[in-house]
Amino acid sequence: MSVDPRKKVNFIFEVIDKCEVKLTDYEVLSRVSRQTLHKWKNGSPVRDMLRLDYAYTLAGRLNHLHAVGTLPLKEKLTAKARVKYIHELITRQQSTAH
Repeated sequence: MSVDPRKKVNFIFEVIDKCEVKLTDYEVLSRVSRQTLHKWKNGSPVRDMLRLDYAYTLAGRLNHLHAVGTLPLKEKLTAKARVKYIHELITRQQSTAH
């Protein structure tokens, strides 16, 4: 059963907020532009379901990292370091799930 695109978009932004991930960092991690994310949030139709699904999956992984207490980050890092660190956390999470 497929999840409604609006629910996916709402979930993405809920996770971004509670994990305190900057939208610019999420843009880099998800490869979905901030402009597109804002359009989705403001109700524009989602024309690329593959990108939405990728962003939604990423949000699910970040949500798990929040649930185990890894996010939000406690350390103050530069933008580049934050993205790299979050990417490493996701990669570790994926490798332990197999």
